[in-house]
Amino acid sequence: MTAARVSAPTEPEPESTAAPAGSAAGGAQAAGGMWSLRWRGVSMRVHRRTAWVCAWCLAFAGVLLVVSLCTGAYAVAPAQVARALFFGTGDRLAVFFVTQERLPQALLALLVGCALGVSGAVFQNLSRNPLASPDVIGFNSGAATGAIAVLVVGGSSAQVAVGAIGGGLATAAVVFLLASRGGLHGVRLVLIGLGVTAMLGSVNSYLLTRSTLHNAQNAHIWLIGTLSGRSWGAVQVMAVALAVLLPVSVVMGRRLRMLEMGDDLARGLGVGVGRSRLVLTVLGVGLCAVAVASAGPVPFVALAAPQIAMLVARSPGVSLMAAGASGALLLSAAHLVSNQVLHLFARLQWVDDSQQDSQLPVGVTTAVLGGVYLAWVLFRRRRTTV
Repeated sequence: MTAARVSAPTEPEPESTAAPAGSAAGGAQAAGGMWSLRWRGVSMRVHRRTAWVCAWCLAFAGVLLVVSLCTGAYAVAPAQVARALFFGTGDRLAVFFVTQERLPQALLALLVGCALGVSGAVFQNLSRNPLASPDVIGFNSGAATGAIAVLVVGGSSAQVAVGAIGGGLATAAVVFLLASRGGLHGVRLVLIGLGVTAMLGSVNSYLLTRSTLHNAQNAHIWLIGTLSGRSWGAVQVMAVALAVLLPVSVVMGRRLRMLEMGDDLARGLGVGVGRSRLVLTVLGVGLCAVAVASAGPVPFVALAAPQIAMLVARSPGVSLMAAGASGALLLSAAHLVSNQVLHLFARLQWVDDSQQDSQLPVGVTTAVLGGVYLAWVLFRRRRTTV
């Protein structure tokens, strides 16, 4: 079982002085740029730089979480935040804003970002294409269609989650069925996914026209991608989904790397190609579907997080855990920016003062940043091709 990308580092690193692993209780042994870990008969090899990337991403995400708890329309001092979190005492407004408003949204940003990052890494590895993320190849749109079909009839949060998962799985089945004729190719998968995304966008627009004004307004805001108004219930659903899907994804990471080398070589190494691809597809769709059900179809996080993690870790492939940590950091940063941008615009007199306490949907921030990132990726691919 591997928890990170098993690959040789681009630059040699000095040997670690960690104790050798020889006991059943556990241990670690360093070889070049790898850490070999053993615990009760289970062994894994961890790329050292990838592990540090995960640690630093999570540390920075934790800092952003604390900052988001302190800032906003009602500023709260760090000491008051600590008292509200650990003791539930202090100013009543501070306790309410910290524990009931800001903390659920900040935690949800971490969880949703992690799910989107891992989902993007799964599909980019399966297709061997850096553009094959759930929001580009239509899986987010399919999950959104299933969720909107429930939202427009006034369904509950649990029903929205079921609808999102069902819509995502159905869309994945259609896209892979069309793209896998004659072998799965990354470019074909992206093109078919773009076509399916356009079709589902029309379906979503039609569903909105058939709903009541109240339901249509709620669905339209949700379609942009937002964490505003999310409560502890959404955090619990997202946490349970990650607790189930993330460990299985990590266990399947070894087969995913073998599939990345090609179907023929994977079969030669004893991997069941069809079954492994099916399981990984279900895991990737499940992760993006629960993320969409919790925060809406937040764009570009699943596209950018795996590639950013790969570049920072200097690894030749995408690590699932590094992509998840990078996604958590990206969405946490976007959430903090979304909370502060209208207040800043009001101070610059770019918007009315009445809007300074409003929260910009996080999907708007990620779309702006993701558009810049997509242009950069296309420029790099063009320069490499030329």
